[in-house]
Amino acid sequence: TAARNLRGDREPLVPRLRPRQVRDDGSAVAVGRRKTAVAQALLEPVPADAHAPHIAVNRRALAEYFPSYRARDLVLDPLLASERLGMFRVQLSVRGGGFMAQAGACRLAIARALQ
Repeated sequence: TAARNLRGDREPLVPRLRPRQVRDDGSAVAVGRRKTAVAQALLEPVPADAHAPHIAVNRRALAEYFPSYRARDLVLDPLLASERLGMFRVQLSVRGGGFMAQAGACRLAIARALQ
């Protein structure tokens, strides 16, 4: 719903645009939050001749940190939806919350970094 000003008139809600944080080397940094979990994502472009994508969460492999398929799918969602899986090396730092909230925070951080 729209917000009201002091006179009671409705004002349209305008989404707040976040400045894109892209470094000179092409890597992108973004933060995602879900409930009490906070994740920071660093996406670094990978050369075309590189092999499998590398996704690390708190310096551990994705499958090791999130043993649940559901949580892993949640984290990989933005990369699969944008068809960019394998184009970036993803480093995630996450803390707080439960493991599903952490997966949701990682998902949002990756999505914001891809924008």
